[in-house]
Amino acid sequence: MPVDRLLPTEDAADLIALTRDVCDKVLTPIVDHCERAETYPDGVFPSWAPPGC
Repeated sequence: MPVDRLLPTEDAADLIALTRDVCDKVLTPIVDHCERAETYPDGVFPSWAPPGC
């Protein structure tokens, strides 16, 4: 459920929107499976890191 926030800049609003989009596309499809299997989605979060990290 989105929460309305008073953000200091348009960039902050864009970052929130991007984060929601990534979560919807990457995490939502695997959440149910991981919760049922009681596992952690290894490899998902490191894949978001900038190159070289």
